[in-house]
Amino acid sequence: LSNGSVGSYRTSCLKDWWAGTTKYINDVYAFVDWTNGWRSTSSDGALQKTITLAPKIGSFAVAYALSGALAGQPLYVRNGLSPNLYDLLLHGQQTLGGVVTSGAILRLANTNYGTTVAASIGHAGAGYNPAARDDGNGYTNYTLGMRNQAQTHQVELVGTNQFSFSLGFTAVPSDWDGDGMPNTYEDAKSFSATNSADGAGDEDEDGALNWQEYVADTDPRDEFDFLAVTANRPTATGIVVRFPTKSRRDYFVWYANSSIINPSWTLATSNGIAGTGGTYDWLDNGTQTTPSPLSPAITSRFYRIEVELPE
Repeated sequence: LSNGSVGSYRTSCLKDWWAGTTKYINDVYAFVDWTNGWRSTSSDGALQKTITLAPKIGSFAVAYALSGALAGQPLYVRNGLSPNLYDLLLHGQQTLGGVVTSGAILRLANTNYGTTVAASIGHAGAGYNPAARDDGNGYTNYTLGMRNQAQTHQVELVGTNQFSFSLGFTAVPSDWDGDGMPNTYEDAKSFSATNSADGAGDEDEDGALNWQEYVADTDPRDEFDFLAVTANRPTATGIVVRFPTKSRRDYFVWYANSSIINPSWTLATSNGIAGTGGTYDWLDNGTQTTPSPLSPAITSRFYRIEVELPE
């Protein structure tokens, strides 16, 4: 609001709010392709921002460069965050939390029973203005600060000449009791979404904890369903390690050349293996392990399979 009048109806991310002028708010920027992203330049060439998204990363990297008339001039950038807009439209701010800061990372999460959607801003390379206002002085606030636009929480950053920050987004199943198993999963498997102890239990007594069975996508109530290496067999080119996979899971192979008692494990597959729902044969031919399994120096080698939820 400005003097009681609406000055802005919405705020998206990267809104170039103020640099001694408001001309950059609705300026027409020129865009060009960039490695893993785009670069945009203001009509006068004084404001340039590069937005990139690296593979398998849940955050955009944003880099600003100011020159010409903006050299040495502070630029205030507004970012409008609306985590889980569909839920915000249906339920308003009932499950929208407050801003949480940890170091140079700001996080805002909307946590309903099924899903937690969070937006984050890493501002180590820019200034964060927690005192920013979204109305003029002398008015009574009937909304939370920086939330007088529909379904939006505004965050203001500031920088001069060259500065950078990140915009991150995550959506994960909600786990209100923090036991490693989502609420909806606990309902489906007859656990309690309010009992933080049942994740550490082993309902079917197969050696895999309940929360581990969730991560592995195995049945916590079936003693014969758990993640394990099903076969190792030597071949002319190395050793084949066979294990079952589930879709939407990433698998990692570790190996040890020492005794199985207090072994020293080394990761062989740093990039991970995407599960398909079928059996996977991984060949240890020495390209990812040291020394090669065909070397006479190897007297024993052990393997371990690790599973993770994809990022």
